[in-house]
Amino acid sequence: MREILKLLEISLCMLVSIALNAQERSSEICTSLEVEDSSFYDYLPEFPIDPHTLCRFRLDKWPTDSLPDQRLTAEIRFQVSADGSIENATCLYSSPIIRQNLKQLSSNLPKMLPAWKNGAPVGCSCVLKVRLNKAEWDRAQEMNAKIDSISEVRVVFHPISTNPEPSDGWGSFWDYIYSRLPKDISGRLIYTFTICSDGRMVDVKCVRNTTKNEEFQKMTDRILAEYSQKYRWFPSVYKRSLKFEDCGYCIAIERNYR
Repeated sequence: MREILKLLEISLCMLVSIALNAQERSSEICTSLEVEDSSFYDYLPEFPIDPHTLCRFRLDKWPTDSLPDQRLTAEIRFQVSADGSIENATCLYSSPIIRQNLKQLSSNLPKMLPAWKNGAPVGCSCVLKVRLNKAEWDRAQEMNAKIDSISEVRVVFHPISTNPEPSDGWGSFWDYIYSRLPKDISGRLIYTFTICSDGRMVDVKCVRNTTKNEEFQKMTDRILAEYSQKYRWFPSVYKRSLKFEDCGYCIAIERNYR
């Protein structure tokens, strides 16, 4: 029971921290990710969580060099490969000590969701503009310490992984499907597929055709195949390590079905 109460306390602390950080960030510049030639890509690369939160938790040590107003403002340039790996990171700052801190941060960054062009992952060049202040970094370290202190507890209140979702949103996904199906067709289909860690939708299969409507299934097979070749998904994220992971998924598609 004590362990459960501790977990509840940490969950509440995290919610309060998020609210406070939102208030702070509303009035100041935050860490951001910029992509060179961004208009060239159909989809831009993404971290598993927003860059500002990620840098707060992944910067292990606050620079010991004097920083004006205890604020860190710097840039990390790097390439993101087609598999999401971060390569050739260059940290731009005059102080060798701070460059070392930034190098450590860049090595702690998780694999990214790669950019996409013409239905496939591609490499690109990025700039991570780091904007942090020590007060919010201190709070992130306190939260890390609390989470680590109960790392052996097996009670789980929330899913350990997020669900994948279409990068353009569920509304666009369903519109794409149903706008291509005749309104007078009827039936119910169950599909399974896998969303890969790079955003690809693969192994699409109809596992149940409830009404045995073969025409309905053939049309839906074609629609989902076309969608999977054009559009990217935002994959499942394993929360503890902040890593994208492959994830199986299941959906029902029905029209005029009772």
